[in-house]
Amino acid sequence: MEQSYNNMLGIESDKIIKFIHSEIETVLAIETEPDADLDDTQGIILGNESSVCEYKTSIVFPPENQMQPAPHIQVNNICKGLCAFMNSSTGGRLYLGVNDGGVIQGISNDMKYLNQRSIDSYTRYVQEQIKPYFPDSYTCLDFKAEYDNQVIVIDVKPYLYGVVYCDEVAYYRWGATNRQMSPKQIDV
Repeated sequence: MEQSYNNMLGIESDKIIKFIHSEIETVLAIETEPDADLDDTQGIILGNESSVCEYKTSIVFPPENQMQPAPHIQVNNICKGLCAFMNSSTGGRLYLGVNDGGVIQGISNDMKYLNQRSIDSYTRYVQEQIKPYFPDSYTCLDFKAEYDNQVIVIDVKPYLYGVVYCDEVAYYRWGATNRQMSPKQIDV
């Protein structure tokens, strides 16, 4: 039921969706917690990572670091994905605030750790961290807040004027992974 609800987001009005949700609960006699709110963005599943879609939970907390802050490591991880998208023929989207399973986690922990009080200031912080990695190709990136300001989506266009590097390494997208380009791939 929730997956159908997630699929309807953005298609139908909130009133219609709430009515349908209420009718489904009534017909199926589903008991929900009194505080359950399907309008909450946390728990929405966006799907799987792919050649054009990558998820990162945070710009501060790398998942392999047991939730210990390491912004320099995580920014580098994010920039590898952006680099790979810019080196592709299609570009892609990187979602910040979404786990590898495609579930929205939100960016509230980042905002609290970074002492950012608004989505705009948080977005500027993200932009400031990423821009030095891509001095020539930064214009290929478009940042916007989505899902009730709980996710930053970075739309990435392909860079048409050569190969993009991240810390002197060129990356490309292979399925849902970022891989280092070989010298042969770079010369093509």
